[in-house]
Amino acid sequence: KYYGRIWTYRDITERKRAEEELRLKTSFLEAQVNSSIDGILVVDEQDRKILQNQRTVDLLKIPQHIADDKDDEKQRRWVMSIAKNPAQFIERVIYLNSHPNEISRDELEFKDGTILDRYSSPATGKDGKYYGRVWIFRDITERKKLEARLFQSQKMETVGKLAGGIAHEFNSILTAIIGQSEWLLNDLPPRDPLLKNAREIRIDRK
Repeated sequence: KYYGRIWTYRDITERKRAEEELRLKTSFLEAQVNSSIDGILVVDEQDRKILQNQRTVDLLKIPQHIADDKDDEKQRRWVMSIAKNPAQFIERVIYLNSHPNEISRDELEFKDGTILDRYSSPATGKDGKYYGRVWIFRDITERKKLEARLFQSQKMETVGKLAGGIAHEFNSILTAIIGQSEWLLNDLPPRDPLLKNAREIRIDRK
């Protein structure tokens, strides 16, 4: 026999508030990551990409079908194919994966001349648990070109100063030699055989 319906109620206000706060934080984080001038990549312990912004795809020149794949191994192979020093690139990745607590900063250069500043640090939670590794990439190609031009300019300036200094010293020595030859010309007798040599030293312009 049916006697009625039982209704139960539970207050989930705090849970819904927490869920909304989490959604807002996640949206804010995604907006920050996607608007960053740097490439940002986060890879977990299983070598899966858990976060990657479009800037990373652009900087590493990754084909879209590889960028969409969660397997970071495929992406690393792609980067190796365009890297100027692929062995050095993969050697650093392997080292950091086997040393999860280390922070690293180096430069990644491509065959086309692009140079990226590459920074990496462990992704660790408040509880100290290791969740993976964060990679950040920044294009420093123009800065490196400017530094190279500045270095070349400074080098040429240094060479110019050195050459000027040598010319000044040489001119001082030459002036002294010519002065001495003038004294010889004045002091030597008219038929002295050294007169010819003195004239040649003086570089007679008459």
